[in-house]
Amino acid sequence: MKRQYFVHYYRDFGNTYNLFYVDTEEELEFVPADAEQITRKKAESLCADENRRRKTDSSCSGFADNMIYPINISNEECWNIYNNKHYYKNKYIWERKKGSKK
Repeated sequence: MKRQYFVHYYRDFGNTYNLFYVDTEEELEFVPADAEQITRKKAESLCADENRRRKTDSSCSGFADNMIYPINISNEECWNIYNNKHYYKNKYIWERKKGSKK
């Protein structure tokens, strides 16, 4: 299966969203029902928009993801992903390392 990217707007504002991807058919069951499938280019554009907001308008920023995470990562792993040896950052996307069981 080809990797699919999703955006999930969790409130009624354009700057409140989560970005994630799925790699397998089994991971599709974790995708929220109201999530929208988008292209990788659009997902990276949303990350760049959030980074721009964080630099220029701090009152309207921080509610959206500025990175794209795997769908099955836990909340505590997400907050500590920089120290997790199973993932590495590739531009805006947290990739799983080859051979990782996650």
